Amino acid sequence: MERAPNVEQQRVIDDLENNIILFASAGTGKTFTVAKRVSRILEKERAKPEEILCLTFTTKACDEMREDVFRYAGEASSRVEIRTIHGFCYQLFREESRRQNDKYSDATVCDEQDAEELLKSILSSQYLLWESGKGAKIDDEELIPETTFPIFKKKSSLRNFVSAIKHERETQNFYSNSEEADYQKAFEYIRSAKPKQYEEILACYGKEAGQVRDHEFEACMTKYAGRLIAVYDSYLRMSNRLDFDDLILFANRMLKKEEIRSRWQKRFTYIIVDEMQDTSLLEYDVLKRIFGKNKLMMCGDFFQSIYEWRGSKPEIVLKDFMERYFAKLYMFSENYRSTKTLTAATFGYLRNTYPALIGKYCPSEVQIHSKTDGEKILCIGFDNRREEGAQIYRYAKKLVEQREESLCIIARSNGYIAALKRAFDSENEKYPVEERLHFFTAEENLQFYKKPVVKDVMAVLRLLLNRTDRVSMERITQKYIRLVGIKTVEHLRLQNRVGASIVSFLNTQVYEHGDPYHVLVECFHNDNIVVYDTETTGLDLSKDEMVQLSAIRINRCGEIIDTFDQMIVPTVEIGRGAYETHGFDLEYIQAHGGVTAREALQKFSKFVQDAALVGHNCLRFDAPLIKRQLEDCGLPPLRIAAEYDTLVMAKEFHSELPDFRLSTLCAKYGIVNEAAHNAYGDIVATGK
Repeated sequence: MERAPNVEQQRVIDDLENNIILFASAGTGKTFTVAKRVSRILEKERAKPEEILCLTFTTKACDEMREDVFRYAGEASSRVEIRTIHGFCYQLFREESRRQNDKYSDATVCDEQDAEELLKSILSSQYLLWESGKGAKIDDEELIPETTFPIFKKKSSLRNFVSAIKHERETQNFYSNSEEADYQKAFEYIRSAKPKQYEEILACYGKEAGQVRDHEFEACMTKYAGRLIAVYDSYLRMSNRLDFDDLILFANRMLKKEEIRSRWQKRFTYIIVDEMQDTSLLEYDVLKRIFGKNKLMMCGDFFQSIYEWRGSKPEIVLKDFMERYFAKLYMFSENYRSTKTLTAATFGYLRNTYPALIGKYCPSEVQIHSKTDGEKILCIGFDNRREEGAQIYRYAKKLVEQREESLCIIARSNGYIAALKRAFDSENEKYPVEERLHFFTAEENLQFYKKPVVKDVMAVLRLLLNRTDRVSMERITQKYIRLVGIKTVEHLRLQNRVGASIVSFLNTQVYEHGDPYHVLVECFHNDNIVVYDTETTGLDLSKDEMVQLSAIRINRCGEIIDTFDQMIVPTVEIGRGAYETHGFDLEYIQAHGGVTAREALQKFSKFVQDAALVGHNCLRFDAPLIKRQLEDCGLPPLRIAAEYDTLVMAKEFHSELPDFRLSTLCAKYGIVNEAAHNAYGDIVATGK
């Protein structure tokens, strides 16, 4: 039986007019209320499902919200946008990159494990072995001297350090002609202007958990932080990859453009941000840019903020949100989850520790619905880690008996947990094998993904998705191709400026002709190049369709010798974003000779037969779309000599460009595109 909302919850559910701040601690029904509020918005027809955006900060919280929204809002809720902040930024970034043919439009995202490995590989085996005794180099320029190697090698995590500096560079707008100088300036800024954050960052690198800082690491970073991060970024770009920080940074930069900002503000009517206490100032900047005139709600528990080290500033965020958007404040004071003892203890701690904040960020009183008192809280102090581990072990041994999986031990960091486990292993030695407890750590559980063979498989899978991932290609090449070592790989890196790289060897023409562009050159001399483009109902390759298919055949002088231009009547709705781009509605298409996709593709197949097919950003979008629609229509694949993408070519030959949009390339070559965002106009420009 569904529980009815209490009075406090019902007020938030029914308030569809105001911008809202909701303070709700664990167990007070926050996610339940958000789900019911989404249901009420749909029930009252205040917005379509796709016009509601719900953001949170972890995948787990996102999944829970999605389940609850579906439970209370039904089938329509499947179209509600429920994402993590990083997931939303990735969606925005991909859509806008594809719209603009940006240099990262087909980039893949590396997780924190990949990023950590890349950082270490810059200074170790993937580029130059630690054991080689040489300094790490890039393009024959010393990166960081060999004397610093041990300092980096012993670090379990450089990732958080890099993340803090990248965020600071963006928020302080440190942008010049030198990335290295900008990052070094961001490091110095944190050290001088944010001493508390600086101490927390350095505390991650103590030789033992609990040590305040590692002075060797600090001295090294004072000199080399900017250089390390600049090289790290260059390798990400070279491999067409982004890390999690880049998703936020790139989304923020994109939303500074009025056209993009306006488009995303109009997309949503209601925006709900969960776990607002973990919002960094940079993430809040991203959110503010999409807020517009939407109805807004930010909710969470002020006292659960744990991300100050990465820029979380709940006081600043809440003050700005309250003043800028005239938000109405709600607080939940009824706890449904915890026992009386736990609830009273936690609330008592807050009241004694932060008396000035009670009533401001949480209610003055709390009502406990639990019928049970629960066990008393035991607090014990220890002189050292070994003694603490022994006591916890003895306590665990009494608790678990036959069910070890019923016990979970939680600590603040992986380093702390690892030390505890060593203490547990030591205690286990005192008992016969059959009486020992079996412990594992979450970090240990992730070791599977750190195994070299697993990382190799992941590198192969990444290459299947991203043929420009040079870091993955280098890994596979050095490990599995005989007689190819670091010297060969380094030499290949120097060929990037002439359009050749290690990923060129993924092209069969390299083996057949010694040149990845052999067929293109051959067709060029035979006046047999066809340039093509499509306009579509949207960007979803699984369901969207063409509304225009255009092509031109050009000769070796660049002259158009034949044309193909066909409007197509789609069987799916033309999306709002697509219409804003090309301006074709169903009435226009039918009035301009629109035919079925089958008829258009039959004509197109004859037009392109045996030619070298060329398009801009075609390999990631137009080509798979046409392939799918050919299959849907029961037609055979295109019979062409080869297919080339001018976006990929631009990346190889003009990596210095800020982006690889068609307009940027036109400016580079002095070409005027007289009909941008019209398929025929774009291919004339691409042909030139």
